[in-house]
Amino acid sequence: MSQRRSARSEQYSYVVELLIVTGPAGVGKSEVSGRVALTAERSVHLRIDAFMRSIVNGWIDPWLAEAGQQNEAIGGAVFAAAMEFAAAGYTVIVDGCIFHSSLDRLARACRHRSVPLSYAVLRCDLDTCCERAARRDGEIPDRGLAAALHARFEDLGAYERHVVDAAGTRDEVTAALVSAFEAGMLRVA
Repeated sequence: MSQRRSARSEQYSYVVELLIVTGPAGVGKSEVSGRVALTAERSVHLRIDAFMRSIVNGWIDPWLAEAGQQNEAIGGAVFAAAMEFAAAGYTVIVDGCIFHSSLDRLARACRHRSVPLSYAVLRCDLDTCCERAARRDGEIPDRGLAAALHARFEDLGAYERHVVDAAGTRDEVTAALVSAFEAGMLRVA
């Protein structure tokens, strides 16, 4: 990525972009995102999970209907941080569950700030996701919740071209994601 140039600013000689890496629990978003960030000359890796842990009191499980306001606040905080880093000349990689239904609004906001937006959906089968989540967390995830979240990344319509196969090793998935990102195949706006 360091060889590409940003059309956004003459002040910086490196890419200034926002890349969202999403997918179901256990697919490898955080690890792959961190590895992708290492390939950029100047980069920031923002984990939505870290923002979620910032809520001290009043937490609502994000999949519940009554969590809408909380989820909007977390998303707004992540986006505000991402835009501040982008304005300072960093490529920003955000990882977390960001559904394609949110992309139109995010794309408009990025265009308004002249920050290119790319979107990658890591995808592998449910069993692999559950096995990875269990290894990571040390406990078996709730299969029903995992399946419901996994299903939200199955039919992406026009965004199906943003899918990166995450069934391989971390190195293989990272290489595939970097290649698609650098080729502009994941660009939304």
